[in-house]
Amino acid sequence: MSKGAGQLVAVLAVLLAGAVYVPVSLDQPAARREKIYADASVRLVLICQHDASAGSDDIPVLAWQQANEPETINNPRLRPTTQPAHTIGYMK
Repeated sequence: MSKGAGQLVAVLAVLLAGAVYVPVSLDQPAARREKIYADASVRLVLICQHDASAGSDDIPVLAWQQANEPETINNPRLRPTTQPAHTIGYMK
């Protein structure tokens, strides 16, 4: 996610949801990003729509522009866990 107002909104939304914001650069190789996702027990990757390459095969990916759509809001896989240490929101 490029720096700007959109990133600030996304960071605040992640924190208000009780998750943790951890930036992951798209400049890193995909294998490195996957290792970060695995080490942090990531449950969701939050991206801009044009950053589709930041996603993962095993983790749900959500473009922040789609976060208010009804099917997203009602998806139990995207709800935070009750264990804050394991609720990680990754963004780029």
